[in-house]
Amino acid sequence: MRLQFIKVFLALLPVAAMAQSYPMKPIQIISGTGLGNPGDVTLRAIAPKMSAALGQPLVVETRAGASGAIATVAVAKSPPDGYTFLYGTSIVATAPYLIKNPPYDVSRDLTPVSFVASVPSVIAITASLPVNSVKELIDYAKKYPGKLSYPHTGSGLALHLIGESFNQIAGVDLLAVPYKASGSTLVNDFLSGRVHVYFAALGTVRPHVGPGKVKLIGVINATRLKQIPDVPTINETLPDYYNIAAWFAFLGPAGLPRPIAERIALETRKALDDPTIAAQVEAFGLFIVASRPDEFAAIIRRESEVMGKLIKSLGIVPE
Repeated sequence: MRLQFIKVFLALLPVAAMAQSYPMKPIQIISGTGLGNPGDVTLRAIAPKMSAALGQPLVVETRAGASGAIATVAVAKSPPDGYTFLYGTSIVATAPYLIKNPPYDVSRDLTPVSFVASVPSVIAITASLPVNSVKELIDYAKKYPGKLSYPHTGSGLALHLIGESFNQIAGVDLLAVPYKASGSTLVNDFLSGRVHVYFAALGTVRPHVGPGKVKLIGVINATRLKQIPDVPTINETLPDYYNIAAWFAFLGPAGLPRPIAERIALETRKALDDPTIAAQVEAFGLFIVASRPDEFAAIIRRESEVMGKLIKSLGIVPE
């Protein structure tokens, strides 16, 4: 037993030494998010703060495309030495169910580091709809089945999964209306009442909220948002609803030493604790998490399980 302990101790010495001297050169962050979106803005807000704390620059390189697979594969093939990280999105957890023969497996090829922030949706409804709460929306949808609709931007993507999950849990039948993108056509159709319920990011609909305009009746998040504290969460009406949201996170290659993952997660948390940075991030409607690696690993396992069941129940075939 003593010999075994000594072997384990000696095996951990290189890792401990690496973590103590880490980092000794610039750290590359390969981002799979598009330039200018809330996730990208968040990354560029925290990078200077993290660089100062780590004593080495964080060099951000955007490789968007292929649903984040280009950036993800690049990181998965990198050495697990703490000098290459992925800034990825929630697609890493659902890729096996949406992408035919995905080029990576999150549980095999990546190390969860920190769940940075999520983009909780709000339940927005057109002003003409005679409801003012989630319960009233459910009651109205049951009274007039097939009358209400919601927009989404692609089968299996966040807006579609949120809408269909709402249908399943609430026992209603909102009609899904596909759009090519969440641009002006979708928003204008919602504002004009062509579609009635919009599971949208707060920043998308907030400018249109007001008397005689768009109404916010719920938040798809475990807790209420600081930005709109008077709007209840969906779980206050539907306790069993699983809060689906797009999210942004740091991941490393498989085999990344735990002390290094913990260090990056700690500096992420410290950067987002800065009131100025937090305010900037929350202004985009994001919900700050900044988890530890083990917490993030649990989130990915749960997300993959729940999303996998939902996607399969909808008959969505990987493409």
